[in-house]
Amino acid sequence: MEVMESLWLYHHPVYGLTSGRRAIDWLGRWLRIASLRHAMRQLGMEQPILWLCRPTTVDMVGHFNEALVTVLWMSMLLILSSNLTSVNR
Repeated sequence: MEVMESLWLYHHPVYGLTSGRRAIDWLGRWLRIASLRHAMRQLGMEQPILWLCRPTTVDMVGHFNEALVTVLWMSMLLILSSNLTSVNR
């Protein structure tokens, strides 16, 4: 989904989720990577900025010739927001 010019949002398919079982997780990882590579090829992307928002997707880093990787998880947001609230008081 294109959010704005040159900014795309990608959600991996449901079949690419993790399960906690090694063989299924390996297959899910492979499907996530293959699916994102396919989408990137269709859009003509060569060096994307990869923004991960789930700890379970960190295994995707290094598979897409990324120009930059950003990792921001909800737990990090909660810590950051509570620290900012403390500072502003």
